[in-house]
Amino acid sequence: MATALPPHVLTQDGALDRARTILAPCYPQFERISGAFENAGIDRRYSVAEMDWVFGDGAAAAVLGPGDAPAPLVGQGCRTCGPTR
Repeated sequence: MATALPPHVLTQDGALDRARTILAPCYPQFERISGAFENAGIDRRYSVAEMDWVFGDGAAAAVLGPGDAPAPLVGQGCRTCGPTR
């Protein structure tokens, strides 16, 4: 039996940074729960696509079609996160 990992690697610190960038503006309590990333015991996460593509216009354009893509996920602020609690 053989297994394969997707080619793009995101470190745990990188995952925390991405989560902070996207979620902290919407959820003031983010820093309180960020320990879930720090204590997860995961060193690396793998993706089939590069993170810059996923969080930029690339993913939206691939799903919606060229010219129909909204602004990048990062930078949309709370419109991306939904209602705050």
